[in-house]
Amino acid sequence: MRYLNLANNRLSFLPTQLCRLKGLTHLDVQNNRLCVLPPELSGMTQLKELIVVGNRGLASPPPRVVENDLPDIMPYLSSLLMGNIHDPFVVNCISR
Repeated sequence: MRYLNLANNRLSFLPTQLCRLKGLTHLDVQNNRLCVLPPELSGMTQLKELIVVGNRGLASPPPRVVENDLPDIMPYLSSLLMGNIHDPFVVNCISR
């Protein structure tokens, strides 16, 4: 599978199992209710397009990172995964 469209599904989280789809090149999760993107997404090295617009509650990555799209999102998530940065929104959202 290369393309996965999960747009407009009222998703509040993305399961980390999604990150096992290593061949995925396009992931559309726009217009859901996501508050965080799982740091494990950073392992999806084939991903060329990640559409996250329309998730008004998205706090992690922060808007300044999301604005610049995939080139900024993936390093941010990788830093989270490695523990190089701490994002309180990840913990707060997952514990809901």
